[in-house]
Parts: sequence; structure tokens; C-alpha cells
Amino acid sequence: MCTVTFIPTKSGIVITSNRDEHVNRGKAIAPIKIKSNDSEIIYPKDPDAGGTWIATRNNGDAIVLLNGAFEKHIVKPSYAKSRGLILLEIFDLINFRDSIHDFNLENIEPFTIVYFSDNHLYEFRWDGLNKYLRELNAHEPHIWSSVTLYDAEMTNKRNEWFNQWSLRNPFPNQQDAIDFHLNAGDGNTEVNVKMNRNNELFTVSISSIFIGKEFNDFVYIDLLNNQTITQQIALTKRITSILS
Repeated sequence: MCTVTFIPTKSGIVITSNRDEHVNRGKAIAPIKIKSNDSEIIYPKDPDAGGTWIATRNNGDAIVLLNGAFEKHIVKPSYAKSRGLILLEIFDLINFRDSIHDFNLENIEPFTIVYFSDNHLYEFRWDGLNKYLRELNAHEPHIWSSVTLYDAEMTNKRNEWFNQWSLRNPFPNQQDAIDFHLNAGDGNTEVNVKMNRNNELFTVSISSIFIGKEFNDFVYIDLLNNQTITQQIALTKRITSILS
């Protein structure tokens, strides 16, 4: 939930997320399929709070969470609900763009959500007081770094890595995106996309969603146990790539 990329391709959309956590955080449950409001969803589960940081639905939608909004915030002793549970509630909204303005976020810790739906890409931020929603260009690649872990200098450096990688990879696929999330950096493990800070805070998993024309493919790389788990769901409607 701390580094996210969005990559449009000729065959579909790739959304990839690195989950960076403290060593004492509970080990996540690998992606599972569940039924929700007559649809099918795939997501990994956080055992501590029961929510998730990334999910995709069989209508071609996908959502992913980053901690923090615009700047590092002071953490309160407690909050009304986990952000991972909030993500699932937001994902169940009938119309995200219209409904999010009335969605109750009182006493919820600041977060950023990236939401791809019906060929539209949205970025939503909650800073603890106000909501900020904007639509981004879904024809272009994007990267986000959690403000709770990366300051402006670090974020700019990571943006440049991604921009250079995008120039070198004009026609990437899902595996190319995963390789970026595994290997991008300059050797400084505190800032690298796959990060490690004194073995106390580090990347524990990589989740990658490919939204194709007929299927959603979810690749989950458990870095703690050196395992790769894949799930797939058939789409309820044929999705036309935004680049078709």
C-alpha cells in the first residue's frame, strides 16, 4: 500500500502495489475470491483489521490504497475504522464519482485511493478534514508513493525512476511492471521501490492486477515466504482497452 503504479497497455490495464509494513504486522492472507452485491471480487486480506489495500471486481474495476494524503500526518491514538475496511466499503458504492462526496469519513485516518472504473482513472485523497477527487489521464502511466514513508525528495526520485523506465519500456506487460516493483532503485534500500529499513520496515508483498478484455488476473508475490499466487476471474462484460 506504499508504492502504486498504473500502466495502460494495448491489451489492458496493469495496476501494481508494493505493501511496505513493520515487522510486527500480521502476515496477510493471500488473495481470495468473494461474492459481494452479486459480483465477484478478488483481494488479499489484512489479518489485523480484516480489510485490504487492493481489490478488483469482475466488471473490470480495480481499487488500491496508499497511507496518507498530501503530507505525513500525526497519528491519533485510535480511529473509527481501518482504512482497509473503508476501501472495501468504497468499492461497494454504486457510483464512486457521485457517491464519494457523501461518504462518511469522520475519524478515519488520512489515505489516498486510486480507482479505475469503466475506463476512467480517479485519484481520491482524504486528509482527515477534506476530500479531494480528481480524474487522471488513463492513457498515461502514473506512480504514487505513500507520503507517510517518502518525503518530497524521495518521491521525486522515484517518479524519475518510473519516468525513465517508461521511456525504456514503451510496450510493457504485467511482468514488466512487476519487475519494476521488484528492482527499481539506486541501491539505497530505504528508498528503492522494494524497500528495507533496518529489517524493521520493508516490502512484504507485491500485488499486481491485469485488467484484460475478458479476464482479470491477480498476481500476488509473498516476499516473506518466496511464494507467488495467482487468481483469475472472468469479466461479466467484454472490456475494451482504452488504447484500442
